[in-house]
Amino acid sequence: FKQKTAYEMLRSLVGSEMCIRDRYMGVVGQFFGTQGPVSLIFPSERNVFLREENSGLYRISSYFVGKLIVELPLLIIQPALFALGSYWTTNLNTSSTQTVLIFVLINVIQAFNGFTIGILTGSMFKDPKLATALTPLLLLPFLVFGGFYVTESDIPVFLRWFKYLSPFKYALEALTYNEFNNFYDRYPKFIPTPMEIFGQTLGLWTSVGLLIGLGFVYLILSFSFLKMLTKKLQ
Repeated sequence: FKQKTAYEMLRSLVGSEMCIRDRYMGVVGQFFGTQGPVSLIFPSERNVFLREENSGLYRISSYFVGKLIVELPLLIIQPALFALGSYWTTNLNTSSTQTVLIFVLINVIQAFNGFTIGILTGSMFKDPKLATALTPLLLLPFLVFGGFYVTESDIPVFLRWFKYLSPFKYALEALTYNEFNNFYDRYPKFIPTPMEIFGQTLGLWTSVGLLIGLGFVYLILSFSFLKMLTKKLQ
């Protein structure tokens, strides 16, 4: 969040605002922690996959299902352990067990998004070095338009549509709603709310649902891209 927002909020909320900033950087780390290795390794796997698929050893769908089954435990366990280990050290909202579990869920989903985008970007390049060099350039707009570094009012109108493609936008909004889920109970006379200050209107579960859906969208795009490559070899 922008530093100026600390002065727009009650003193008692400034600590929570800083914690949201820390947790947002945490989910950014979860994203790139899974995306980076996949983008680096997948270009090497891609050539083997295309050769074996063209030989009729298996189909693209079988490959994707198998890869997901192998990677899923790590995509769940590692982000969950990180989230649980860091939650209380950053003084987040501990009003209910549900709040903690939702925070863990957001971290796991964001790691899944990093994995799917890693497959997509990795399938676009033959050379792992080229994938490593160009992927940050492709992902930078996701960070810029995610609502953390630049607010919507500061983005040119013709570029605002890009925010809907950013998993960081939905992760940030879900984190904010989760942190201040009982905001009116604690501060009934405080207007505007943190969500209103940052122009967040989707709500917690809508943001979580869109975050999940976006991951599958990128997975389908990866599937379609590899399908197109296999047709070229036939």
